[in-house]
Amino acid sequence: MSKFKHSETADITLVDMPSQDVLITVGTDKVLKVWNRKTEKITHSYISEKHIIQIQYCKRNEMIAFMDVECSIGVIPLQLESVCNELGN
Repeated sequence: MSKFKHSETADITLVDMPSQDVLITVGTDKVLKVWNRKTEKITHSYISEKHIIQIQYCKRNEMIAFMDVECSIGVIPLQLESVCNELGN
């Protein structure tokens, strides 16, 4: 069993797993992170101005949709294959 820790100072508040090898987390630090589960490395990250309260990955459009505390909606393009092929940063 793998254990993912968002950061030393932020707890995970949201999780989505759009595929067996990809995990998306959002933390109390307002950072959305995309993980390669095999390497346990972060491949993409996005810093939101406001706290994110909901996330959903859309396979058809290859993007992460998210909503913040003010009900503003944003999207981040993300191909799952790119996460699986990256070693992380």
